[in-house]
Amino acid sequence: MIKFKKYGIFVVLIAFVFMAAVSSNVLVADENDAVEEIEGENIAPNATFDEWEFDEELEMDVPVGWDGIVFEGAGGNPAEDGDGVFQSEDAYVGDYSTKVVSMGGAHININLQADPIQAEAGESYYFSVRVKTEDAEERGAFLRLFIEDEDGGPAGRTKTTEVPGFAYDLECTTSEEWTEIGGVLTLPEEDESESGKDTESVAFALGFMGPDDTGVAYFDDVQMILVE
Repeated sequence: MIKFKKYGIFVVLIAFVFMAAVSSNVLVADENDAVEEIEGENIAPNATFDEWEFDEELEMDVPVGWDGIVFEGAGGNPAEDGDGVFQSEDAYVGDYSTKVVSMGGAHININLQADPIQAEAGESYYFSVRVKTEDAEERGAFLRLFIEDEDGGPAGRTKTTEVPGFAYDLECTTSEEWTEIGGVLTLPEEDESESGKDTESVAFALGFMGPDDTGVAYFDDVQMILVE
């Protein structure tokens, strides 16, 4: 049985309510979509997933700077033995990609979450990742951002966006070819945030996020670039 850092039922229920609320805001990528090239320093951690280490708490190998996460909802199916986060030699760049397998079905969401990255409130950043999928159902694989203030609270909960939480789903795809998904997002300042505080950090989450989003996804070439 896979071992992941788990979130309680209460948190999961909030997550599912949030996902239902934002589903209409999520962009769906097509393998023929073109993403505008952004130049600048990439500050995403271990962006090509070439560095891995053994996590004693999880008792598994994980990419440096990232964790394996599983959400299990009340009454949902259990995670299957093949579910998890794995190193893969099927890479877009470098030697490895990260393979996320989530076949457990309803109320199982397996994803890869980055350690928080320091960011500047009021600035615009380009966030993206290369992804391809196998047997992906529903919306497929996601690029999600957790936008936090200095206390780890929801700085991303803004008065000027339709997104009602601090998680922001940028894009999803079911493409079976390497596809770049992402976009530009301006991080809220204190006067835009319901927490009344500036954005302090951003964390990536890559994987399957909805109650019926299942399949296999390969992720590589993560980017977070300040847009000048």
